[in-house]
Amino acid sequence: MITIQEQAVPNQKQAYLLRDSNGERHLINKQVIKILADAKSTGNLFGLVQITGSKGEESPLHLHNTQHEAIYVTDGLLQLTINNKKHMLASGDYAHLPAGTVHQYVLLRNRTKFYSFTTGGLHADLYRELGETHTYMEPLVGTATSSITTKELDRLDDFDIRIVNEALQGPQAIVLQEGGELPDTSTPYVIEAGAGEGMLAADQLFTFLATQATTDKQFLALTTEGYAGEAIPPHYHEKHTECFLCLEGRMTMWAGEEKFQLEKGDFLHVPANTEHSFKLDSPYTKFIGFLASGLFEQFFRLLGEPYAYSELPKQPSAFSFQRVLENIDELDLKFPQK
Repeated sequence: MITIQEQAVPNQKQAYLLRDSNGERHLINKQVIKILADAKSTGNLFGLVQITGSKGEESPLHLHNTQHEAIYVTDGLLQLTINNKKHMLASGDYAHLPAGTVHQYVLLRNRTKFYSFTTGGLHADLYRELGETHTYMEPLVGTATSSITTKELDRLDDFDIRIVNEALQGPQAIVLQEGGELPDTSTPYVIEAGAGEGMLAADQLFTFLATQATTDKQFLALTTEGYAGEAIPPHYHEKHTECFLCLEGRMTMWAGEEKFQLEKGDFLHVPANTEHSFKLDSPYTKFIGFLASGLFEQFFRLLGEPYAYSELPKQPSAFSFQRVLENIDELDLKFPQK
C-alpha cells in the first residue's frame, strides 16, 4: 500500500508519495529545507532534501567524512565551491561530491532551488536539528532565523559533517559540457544541463548523472525524458530501492495496487519488492531517478543505445526489450506472476 504523506516522511521504510506542496519544512536563516527522504524512511540508504532560499544565502565550507552528496539545480543560480574552485550551476546542472570533498554553496539569485541527495540519510536529521519548523514553501519577510551558532557547529560530527576554515587543495571537478562518459572513479564532477552520457530507448532518453563507478556502487542517478507514450511493464526489484522525482510535465504511476499522477516537484519512494510501473503523459516529461544501490545500471545500458544529443529524436526508433530478456538472470528485475 502507498501512503500519501501530508506533513512528514514516514518513520519506517515503506512506499510513499510526497506531493510538492506537502511535507516537512525547516527554516535556517532565509533557506527553507524540505525533507523528502531520510534514514528512517529509506532504511539508512539515502536522504533527499529540497533547498529554496534568498540571494546571498550560503552554507559553511565543509566536507562529509563518509557520505557522498549529489546536487541537482532546478531554479535560479548556485555558486558551488568544490575543493578550491568555484562553479556556477543553473537549472538542469548536476554536481557530484564524493566523501571527503570540501564544498560550499552560495545562492546567487532569489528563489534559487536545488535538491541534495546524500548516502546514508543523516543529512535530513541535521536540518531538523539546526532549523525551525516552517509551514511555507519559501522564506517570508520577518521569518528569518539567526545564523547557526558555534555551539551548534560543534555537534555536526553526529551528522557526518566537518566545518573547515579554507578550501583545501584536492581533485578539481571534471566539467562535462557535452555528451560523453562519466569518470570511472569516485571523483568530483559537474554535468551541465543536456550534457553527460545518454542512452536512447525508442522515445525515452536516459542520461546518467551518477554510476556505480562514481558512487562506490552505493547509488545510481539518471534523468528520464520523453514524449507521452505507453506504460512500461509492471515489475519489481528484490535488492534495491527506486524513487522518482518529477521535474517537468506529468506522468502516471502505478505502485502496489494504486494509481496516481506525478507532476512537477512530486516524489515517489518505491522500496524493494514493491510492484510499480509508469507512463509519461505530457508532450514532454522529465524525471530524475535515484536508485540505491547502483546495481541496476546494466539494465539501462542493455535497454538503450548510446545517444550523443540532448534533444529527443524526431522519429523514435522501434522499442526493443530483447537484450534485457536475454540477460534477465543478471538483473534485479522481476515480473509479477499472472
